[in-house]
Amino acid sequence: TPACFVRRYAALLGEEDGNGDDDKDKDGGAAQQARARAQTEAAFLVEVSVCDGSFAGLRPSVVALAAMLCALDRLPPQQRRLQQQQLRAGGSSSSERQRAEFERAVED
Repeated sequence: TPACFVRRYAALLGEEDGNGDDDKDKDGGAAQQARARAQTEAAFLVEVSVCDGSFAGLRPSVVALAAMLCALDRLPPQQRRLQQQQLRAGGSSSSERQRAEFERAVED
């Protein structure tokens, strides 16, 4: 379902740095708050999408990705910068495995 994909996409934003340390130690939890906010907003958008028949023919992964991108765009500028920095840095220590899973899931 699109909600499952939202959770997977949120996981791609990472939970830890390369040393296994939680982001909370580095930035006071701001990156963690940004991820949680984006995931919550994306989940809401996915729920709203089921009320509109025009989304019925789309793959769940596409609906979820669109919802996540909209949610990330709606983050306040400070939180958006934190997420962009983390994504450029490679996300979590298991980011390669997560990206591979993501690509397989989108292909389905």
